[in-house]
Amino acid sequence: MSGKVRQALKLVDADSEVTGVHEMSNEIRDTLQAKHPEAEQAQQHVLDQRAIPAVEGVIYEQIDASMVAKAAKETSGSGGPTRVDADTWKHLLCSRVFGKLSEEFANAIAVASRRLCKEDIST
Repeated sequence: MSGKVRQALKLVDADSEVTGVHEMSNEIRDTLQAKHPEAEQAQQHVLDQRAIPAVEGVIYEQIDASMVAKAAKETSGSGGPTRVDADTWKHLLCSRVFGKLSEEFANAIAVASRRLCKEDIST
């Protein structure tokens, strides 16, 4: 509806082998190794020696649906791994077109965000 043909084609072509997350193969591993140098031992003078301050765990409890919607409104740019750009997120989370579903979606994202901030999620 907004003339974003390129973005729509990215979503349609999501099954393409050219984009997205690939299954690890010897060819991909070799390509990545060729692009990244061997690791070196860190030099002590570049490391931050200060104590790491403790973070209050309850700070993340403030994340709610309205905070997620506000963040979506202030976001701009193209889609990352999801291939969904900022305008689409705004539409999904802030539009009245979807009624209560937008708020429920924002709440689900808030719940997932709080969980990711507080828990070790194993794969």
